[in-house]
Amino acid sequence: MMEEVYHYRIAQVGLLSAARPLVFALSSPIAGYLTVRVGERVSAVAGAASVTLSMVIFALLGLHASLPLIILALCLSGLGMGVASRPRPRPWATRSAQ
Repeated sequence: MMEEVYHYRIAQVGLLSAARPLVFALSSPIAGYLTVRVGERVSAVAGAASVTLSMVIFALLGLHASLPLIILALCLSGLGMGVASRPRPRPWATRSAQ
């Protein structure tokens, strides 16, 4: 879509697309620590809200969307996924530690 609608080159699309997994990778460990402090419900709601906001921004992008707005939407999506889908302890792992 970015190539056809916004006329970005393939290299530009690749660099832009890297924003989401980069923010996901950076936010996930921090979100895991904060989830212990604020609770899983709060972190899940905050992550879902961030993803929802990013999807609203994507939906409202026009043909002449600015590059910072696209980057913001991608980063919000990565942040939301990092916060909402942090690794949860597995029951078999907690049983083996006992």
